[in-house]
Amino acid sequence: MTEYLKNNKIIRSKIIFRIFLFVLIFSPLAFGTVEPWSYTFMESLSIAALFLFFLKTASSKEPVFYNMPGIIPLLFLLGYILFQLVPLPSAFVALISPERYQIQKETVGAFEQLNWISLTINKKATLMEFFRIAAYAAFYIVTVQLLTKKELLKKTITVVIYFAAFMSFFGILQFILSNNKIYWVRELTKGGAPFGPYVNHNHYAGLMGMLFPLVLSQFLYHKPKITDNSFRERIVEFFDQHKTNIHIVLGFSAVLIATTMFLSISRGAIISLSASMVLFGILLRFSPLKRKRGVIIILIIFLVLLFVSWFGWEPIFKKFGSTINEQGDLADLRINIFKDSSNIIKDFFFTGTGFGSFSDIYKMYRTIPAGNFVDHAHNDYTELFTDGGVIAFLLAVWFLSEVFMRSYMSFRRRNNTYALYLYIGSVTGIIYMLAHSLFDFNLHIGANGLFFFFLAGLVVSSANTRLRDTKEFISKAPSPLPTGQAGSPSPSRGEGCYISPPLRGGDEGEGEVCGFTNDRISHNKTHLKAMKIPAKQFSILTGVILFACVVFNSGILMGSWYFSSAEGLNIAGNKVRTAALFDPFEPKYHYAIANIEKRRKNMEQAAVQYNKAVQLSPVNGEYVQKLGLIYSDLGQFAPADRLLQSGIRSDISDPLRYRVYASWLFARGETEKGIGYIKSGISMEPDKARTYIALMVLHGLPDSKIKEALPGLLRPYLQFAGYLEKTGNEEMAGDVYREAVDLLKKEKELNISYFYEIFRYYMKKDLYDEALNVMKTGIELFPEDAGLRMAGADLYEKMGNKNMAMEEYQKALFIDPRNKQARAKLEKLQPTNK
Repeated sequence: MTEYLKNNKIIRSKIIFRIFLFVLIFSPLAFGTVEPWSYTFMESLSIAALFLFFLKTASSKEPVFYNMPGIIPLLFLLGYILFQLVPLPSAFVALISPERYQIQKETVGAFEQLNWISLTINKKATLMEFFRIAAYAAFYIVTVQLLTKKELLKKTITVVIYFAAFMSFFGILQFILSNNKIYWVRELTKGGAPFGPYVNHNHYAGLMGMLFPLVLSQFLYHKPKITDNSFRERIVEFFDQHKTNIHIVLGFSAVLIATTMFLSISRGAIISLSASMVLFGILLRFSPLKRKRGVIIILIIFLVLLFVSWFGWEPIFKKFGSTINEQGDLADLRINIFKDSSNIIKDFFFTGTGFGSFSDIYKMYRTIPAGNFVDHAHNDYTELFTDGGVIAFLLAVWFLSEVFMRSYMSFRRRNNTYALYLYIGSVTGIIYMLAHSLFDFNLHIGANGLFFFFLAGLVVSSANTRLRDTKEFISKAPSPLPTGQAGSPSPSRGEGCYISPPLRGGDEGEGEVCGFTNDRISHNKTHLKAMKIPAKQFSILTGVILFACVVFNSGILMGSWYFSSAEGLNIAGNKVRTAALFDPFEPKYHYAIANIEKRRKNMEQAAVQYNKAVQLSPVNGEYVQKLGLIYSDLGQFAPADRLLQSGIRSDISDPLRYRVYASWLFARGETEKGIGYIKSGISMEPDKARTYIALMVLHGLPDSKIKEALPGLLRPYLQFAGYLEKTGNEEMAGDVYREAVDLLKKEKELNISYFYEIFRYYMKKDLYDEALNVMKTGIELFPEDAGLRMAGADLYEKMGNKNMAMEEYQKALFIDPRNKQARAKLEKLQPTNK
């Protein structure tokens, strides 16, 4: 029976380790884990590995768990995410998050009394984030607990390094033979800039930037030790050692990885890599490692630059050059997003808006045009603050501080070369990601977030794992020597902790034997402590989380499948209802059901479903306004008006929200109020002024009122003037065209076509002086445009001013020497010599 239990534990340990490695490899290959199906696998398997670990621990006679840095803040963070989901008394929410209360009051409060409110504005997104971060936490725990064994630690590092090399080789291959499809098969249905298996080149560079320092550190560790002989003997000795092959392969891998980071043209990655390499050098300099590695690092950098040069530097320089516009300002939407996000932080400083809700709340604060879809803050720190407030931000700082500080205390006392290099590589990888997070949202990409926590586990393991067998060392250790000699007790490491002398051949034999504190040989407080835990209870809790994760994610997948397969009104109703059963927290399913009921004239049922959609997503302007229109159809105009206005506040940069409300106001006879909202809408999309003009015509507004709705922008005036021409209001059309001429010089982004449009009108009316004035203005603003000069010359010719006509034709010919029409006109106007 004992043998059976022992074998069962061994089998279970192997299963856990295989799951562990599979998740590490699967996550990046699954397009970086950014889709529901890949999240389902990554999260379920990560939590399952922890569940099996607790089961294994519970079956042992003495359940042992290594106390890890950062575990308490991680658990608090997960608890806080769940707290954001819990309905709280409305008075309490009004106290701790007034803006959150105000959102609920302006939307849900328009049609029902507010008693209970959740802190999150998107329950589904927050639940998704809970399971994602729970998977990261589980993986971090499993990493540390598994890699306390030196065999598993070294095997894992080997797998990760060769996998990174494979990824970089595949990235270069796809770069050379790209057809803009991932794996040359997967289409990018929502756009993107793919590199390797990733949809976004920045996120590929994010992963490689974390792994490059790890590969570089192992490359340095495996450098063969060469004696000070002649150059020829040193070359022979270099290629004669067993480390040489590994050293060369690792060096080539490091070069490949860094090269693909440059080829991905990620500015944030290149800057962060440079900064992290400075830290890498500092850690090497102040570590117990005495070997000089500067020359070999410079060689790696040289080879990387050489490889990149082979592919060409021009795209990289062009990418960095596009950072600054012609006016010398930063030409990047990230700056605008950051400014908008700072306002979110001010309003939700304490509690945030709910994990995963950035894309929802951002619409209330956005200043960039609505056509630009923004789902993340492009700064992980900013998004952590907007989603979780100062509470989540401090918990994250607590976690990182514990990991770094406690592991660094152990690192300073280590003498094992492998562990030292591994620690430096892992810490540098984390610092790289912390730097890159200033420019992007890498930690919200499933695979990248997973590897970040994996590196955190490596930092802890490398600083604490015993890499030599204690029993073997004791049997071979010499009798204690005086303090300070090789093999003697180290006073800085505690009683019974020995520093082994370097073995012949270099780094391989160097090392300390201090391990975790349950090794009986080490009592050093900086090493991890083994503690007894209620493993059975922990396994039950983890099993519940695993079950909930599988059910939740499976529901999302099933709901998406049913929703995408819905066709026809009757079939769609059944399929969408089934989708809502599988995924009840998805508001778009309830919104779709409401639209179906509305088409069937079931207004009461439509209102119920719109209500559910708004409850689940109270800041979705479209949902909120549709609910308002339904209340209007049901004769409840007061809540309808509040909801329609709330829809605008929920998405202040979407002109459609203004148009919907204005149309409702016109239908109710509130013309003046509606004109104000129409003017706001036209200001956001002046090129679509015809749509607004048609809306006002449809509601019976006279031309004078339509003109009041026009903002002081040229394009709406031209479109309105064209409408007046077609409807026969010539007098007003002339007035509007004259006003348009005054707007020409005030317009920020002029188009030459504007001048031709006004010019043609005046020419058609034989108003030559007005037409000439337009052309003069155009020539003044666009002096190098030959077409405008030709039009002006033709007009001068019609007016009988041949000298001015010839002057303009000559200037047009000077601008465009191949202009045959200008040449012919000049020849015609030249006086003939008799």
